[in-house]
Amino acid sequence: MAGPGGHFGPRGFLTEEEKQNMPQVTGTLIRRIMGYLKPYWVQFVLVFVTILLSSVVGLLPSIITGRIVDEALIGRNMKLLIELLLMALGTLAVSQVVNVLSGYISAWISRRIIFDMKNQMYDHLQHMPHAFFTSEKQGDIITRMNSDISGVSSVISGTLTSIVSNVATVVTTLVALFSMSWQLACVGILVIPLLIIPTRSVGRTRWKLLTESQAKNDEMNQLINETLSVSGSLLVKLFTREKREYERFVAVNEEVTQLALKEERSGRWFRVVMGMFTQIGPLLIYFAGGWFIIKNMDTALTVGTVTATVALINRLYRPVESLLNIQVDFTRSLALFSRIFDYFDREIAISTPEKTLTPDFIDAEIRFEHVRFGYETEKVILKDIDFVVPAGKMYAIVGPSGSGKSTITNLIPRLYDVWDGRVFIDGVDVRDMDLTCLRSQIGMVTQDTYL
Repeated sequence: MAGPGGHFGPRGFLTEEEKQNMPQVTGTLIRRIMGYLKPYWVQFVLVFVTILLSSVVGLLPSIITGRIVDEALIGRNMKLLIELLLMALGTLAVSQVVNVLSGYISAWISRRIIFDMKNQMYDHLQHMPHAFFTSEKQGDIITRMNSDISGVSSVISGTLTSIVSNVATVVTTLVALFSMSWQLACVGILVIPLLIIPTRSVGRTRWKLLTESQAKNDEMNQLINETLSVSGSLLVKLFTREKREYERFVAVNEEVTQLALKEERSGRWFRVVMGMFTQIGPLLIYFAGGWFIIKNMDTALTVGTVTATVALINRLYRPVESLLNIQVDFTRSLALFSRIFDYFDREIAISTPEKTLTPDFIDAEIRFEHVRFGYETEKVILKDIDFVVPAGKMYAIVGPSGSGKSTITNLIPRLYDVWDGRVFIDGVDVRDMDLTCLRSQIGMVTQDTYL
């Protein structure tokens, strides 16, 4: 069995934060997401066709196994045995090739969508006002640009194709099962709840342990960062807190270790229990099939049919369990797109107007007329600023730190827009100019040594 996040793992549960921030499913949101998929609809159709083909071809080895038992082994036909074995090998090869093709196409689609979204996001962010970059955390911007958009790949090639694949597998397998023996099919299906119920119960316990473990790991990482950084280690030494910080670390490390051991024990017993449950279905089918054959209750039932049914019923367990987690996967996928769209929906507050004016930059005066401005609504930095810098003259703005010197400079190329008043260049309001033209005529040397 897979570990955390894998099959029968705890991935089928939402965290408390995910439950609280669950995005609202609306037609607008779905249409917006589909807008990114629309350019590649032909490729999507091809993926769905290959998935359906793979599901049908995947049934053949199990069905052929039934013929091997009934016609080749019981019939003692060596030639037919070889033919059926080669046929089964061929269907397996075809199924694998189709799976590879489907995976490649879905991966290609997801990479192209990521390419489109990253281009769109980068272009959008480039046109965001300077205030956006001073208010947003740089780490958040990078996360939206890289991790969130890259996560779309798992939505396209993982969640979406997985849902289609699992539905196709379940439907085709059920059709094959009931066409061979509806009695054995019912027996096999009755076992599925016995497999799913303990899976979700134990999975919920492991999910809780993993969540607690992650929180403690974050606490330990924070402690390491605080005490072993340059500034942190200096403070520890100056205040002689080495022993106390060591004791704090040992305590947190002990909690992390104990939680990890609990999760490991839970996982091991879980795998033992699930290993037993996965064998109950085949055993019941063998029992029911043997009962029908021995008691002559179903003269059409053969040993090969029983064998094929056992092989097919095992195909149901994984996709059924995965389909039970559709809500979780769907919610997380929508949350991912919601985070991305949150940035796309941020207004580009400073932009070029439809009708622009072009001043004479060569011989132009700069004039501030009753300018009022602040970075925060409740805190005014500039109030009723009114002055003129004549053409050809050099002026210096002098004042204490935080008095607004840089702010005045930033208003000229419209890194920010004034709240009230106006800034003129050669008698033209800077808000009436083409942004590219305005900024290309202004040279600035900032305090930062970024270049």
